[in-house]
Amino acid sequence: MSALRIRSSGVRWGVAALALSALSPLSANDELPTRTDIPEDLGGVVLCSDINTATRMLREYFVANANGRLDLGMFFKGLEVTGCVQTSGPLEISSVVERRDIASGGEGPFMLFAAHRPSGEQVIGIIDEASNNRHPRNDFERWLYLHAPDGTLTIESGEKRAYVCSDRAAAARVIAAIPPVRRPGERNGHQITAFQTAITQGKCRPAAGRFRVNAVHGSAFISLGYEAGAEWTALTVTDAQGREQAMVFDASLL
Repeated sequence: MSALRIRSSGVRWGVAALALSALSPLSANDELPTRTDIPEDLGGVVLCSDINTATRMLREYFVANANGRLDLGMFFKGLEVTGCVQTSGPLEISSVVERRDIASGGEGPFMLFAAHRPSGEQVIGIIDEASNNRHPRNDFERWLYLHAPDGTLTIESGEKRAYVCSDRAAAARVIAAIPPVRRPGERNGHQITAFQTAITQGKCRPAAGRFRVNAVHGSAFISLGYEAGAEWTALTVTDAQGREQAMVFDASLL
């Protein structure tokens, strides 16, 4: 839940231990989300003392404002009234009790769940399901989140921000050929020359079309001036014809 990034530190939650078996099959009947883990660096998790309190919080205080987004005033009032608290992971979701769509503002559905901590402590909470599903878990997912949210890159003809090389080794040689920056904040001609030479020697050609990103490899930065540069990155991609390709891509342009 991107709008709710408030964290509390040094607070020991007074959440009573809740045996998951106490959730009847009739109450814990929703499907599990795409991702059942809640990462440590994802805020916006609401924990409540019991299922009745969490249900009240979800149904009465997760409501939309006039713009179709979560009404933060009501949300924080709900925390005060119910005693629920906002925290982060890590948690592992074991069952889903209820989902609530509040509006069409891009958030939610908000999901009431039962989960456990790494210690085994069992808790009841609420989270924005879509936010948890799309939150990156590793370096590759973080790169996709920043540069290719749907997992693909679309390169228009003539853009000159991507090249397809003969193989992964050729793409790696292009990255390795880029020397360090000598004059930060200035155009470093020695880097540009080295890059262009490596592209020619590697027989890399300008790329165009739609590509699915399969892996991210090494990268090197070329300084092009004050607060300007190119972050050339070696990728393994699949083109529209289903062929795996080695690509060198300028990730700084996105």
